[in-house]
Amino acid sequence: MTERPFHWRRLAPAIALAALVIAAAPFLGTARDLALGLLPRRAFDLAIAGLALLVASALLVGVSRLEQRRRLRVAGLVVCALLVWLQIAGFATGIPEVDAVERAHIVEYGLLAALFFRAFLPHGALPALALATVAGSFVGILDEWLQWLVATRVGEMGDVWMNAAAAGTGALAGLCVAPAAKLGLPFTPGARSATGWLVAATVLAFGAFFECAHRGYEIHDRQAGIVFRSWHSAEELREISAQRARRWREGHLPVLEPTRREDHYFIEGTSRVMHRNVSLEQSLYAAAWLEQRILERWYRPVLEQRGLRSGQPLNLGRAQRAQLAGLAGPPASSRPYRSPVLADRIVVGVSATTWWAGVACAAAAAAGLGAWPSWRPSGPFPGGS
Repeated sequence: MTERPFHWRRLAPAIALAALVIAAAPFLGTARDLALGLLPRRAFDLAIAGLALLVASALLVGVSRLEQRRRLRVAGLVVCALLVWLQIAGFATGIPEVDAVERAHIVEYGLLAALFFRAFLPHGALPALALATVAGSFVGILDEWLQWLVATRVGEMGDVWMNAAAAGTGALAGLCVAPAAKLGLPFTPGARSATGWLVAATVLAFGAFFECAHRGYEIHDRQAGIVFRSWHSAEELREISAQRARRWREGHLPVLEPTRREDHYFIEGTSRVMHRNVSLEQSLYAAAWLEQRILERWYRPVLEQRGLRSGQPLNLGRAQRAQLAGLAGPPASSRPYRSPVLADRIVVGVSATTWWAGVACAAAAAAGLGAWPSWRPSGPFPGGS
């Protein structure tokens, strides 16, 4: 049987779903909150489970219509179901509102990768599996990057891995229901080229996302005996602090809206406020006092605001600060205090030059492997027989 050649029109359904996923990213948190306000928690969870069951049923129907290797394909779908369960358990945060969105992501990226697999299948089963996984991962990076930029969402590396895992599972599910006649196609030069260039683009997108969302600085405030992490250098923090003080006095305050850009300076400050408050609740007065010191020295404009959701003042009253300073007492150690705030999201110790050199090398290697067939000479090597 002669396979139809690959045509870019085959990608239309997958690209349409990818565009929908990315366009909806800023509004998904708002839609979740609206749904939770209208539906009981159990009904919301049942809706997500029903969506997953609908997708699984469609896959099983597809397998039931295939005549060859049916048992093996069903076993493959069982493996996919196990992988989905592992992703749900492994990426769970314990926060129901967040986990509900994560489960929706697993379903949508699995479906997206299955559509990519179907589109790339003329290249062969193995290339389609690789291309669908990489394409889904690429979309997942763009999705998380947009979430990092908007005020109502949080984009981070853990979700990039979750999207990639869901894409791989969806591509595998697509393989399980693919027509048997197409499963034996070789990894052709065209497929290798497409895979290489797509991997290179994904590596560059990953590098740019990591640069924006995770690479940061370690600020050493020796005068206060404090070390903390920030997305900004010490000089940038001082400049941003002065700028925000002016802007916020003029009434240009941060707003939680899907169309507003995230103010990461404000996020850093409010994250420290939350850690200070949790430390107070746990009677960790030294840690609470040192976080208050960081806020006073580096995030003073944030302390002058109110919480975007609670509406409560972010700063402590004068009497509270005095009482906290007394409860904290003198430093228990001569070593500087290292703040744990954002330590799980901000990576330090990697310079921009080193990072981008590594990214460029990885992208060039992927592109080179993809272009390798076109480098081979058409005739014998010089000096050959």
